[in-house]
Amino acid sequence: MHTRNLPPAPALSEPGAEPWSEPCYQRAHTHDAQSQAASLSSWQQHYEQLSAGRFEGLLEDLRFDQLQVFRETSNQSVLQDGSARSGHVTVGLADFDAGRASFCGHQIDPDTPIGIQSDVPFQLVTAARMELIGISIPLTALQALAARVDGPELAGAAWQVPRTCVLRALGPRRHELQRLTASALALGQQAPTLLGPAAARRTLGLALADAVLQCFRPEHVVADLPTCASSRQRIVRLARDYMQAHAESVITVPDLCEAAHTSRRALQYAFEDLLQVSPITYLRCMRLNRARRDLLRQASQGAGAGGGGVGDVAARWGFWHLSRFAGDYRALFGELPSATLGQGKVMAAPQH
Repeated sequence: MHTRNLPPAPALSEPGAEPWSEPCYQRAHTHDAQSQAASLSSWQQHYEQLSAGRFEGLLEDLRFDQLQVFRETSNQSVLQDGSARSGHVTVGLADFDAGRASFCGHQIDPDTPIGIQSDVPFQLVTAARMELIGISIPLTALQALAARVDGPELAGAAWQVPRTCVLRALGPRRHELQRLTASALALGQQAPTLLGPAAARRTLGLALADAVLQCFRPEHVVADLPTCASSRQRIVRLARDYMQAHAESVITVPDLCEAAHTSRRALQYAFEDLLQVSPITYLRCMRLNRARRDLLRQASQGAGAGGGGVGDVAARWGFWHLSRFAGDYRALFGELPSATLGQGKVMAAPQH
């Protein structure tokens, strides 16, 4: 991971907000989905790889004056669960050429931004070879800007938005948002000294805040899921909760149907619609991702750290046939579990 520290700056948000110690830019190449999740500062996230093949990802992250701009790319479909930084609101925009992506049950396309309020769980299913850009701004700063632009009365009404939501298509503003994000990240990487003066950071910060404010206009918010989509989201959530609570036990389709209070057919449709995989395929992916996490943890701690070998990890997550586990693991991650365990280091490569 490459990190560039910039001169300290006063916070743009209201007094009392938790500051970053100093503005900085970082860029990380990753070879594991969960390593990518951990690379985004101040977010609580968990990633599971869904599509088959070796994972390759890139994350850029610029933070200054309580603002955060990021761009992440990956070559595989990933299920992202998490919550954003406390006290912030985020606008994200995905870009992909093929496949499907969804956010909290909504199907999204490259022209559809998403909105995330702080401390609220969200779920994003990415398409393979997808880029996601995001701008995260303190809610208090946006409220203050809205009051200046629209007046206190209109600003108060404008900010009655859902805690997680899909926004109206941007149209021409999509390219403006992409250019603004790219310019901010390029400054952090190539010309960090230009962000040293407080006036320069304030100018950039106001441009970013205004871009987010325009996305969150009341007429741009799509608050409600269609009834069928809401039902499928609930089914997937209940089934996944059961899988996670009983991950080390034998789980059958009837178990999932009972946990989700639904039929076998509705369960199948819900998973294929939201995650693009069947319930049993997702269960296998979830367990393989957990096994990979354990193997990477052992690899990073080195020999003698405990936790057992490949066979112990496989058995822990319900894989009793070691050769079948190795084959499934290689099909999903592009390498044998023994190769993961033998690395002896975390799966994040520094950039020079």
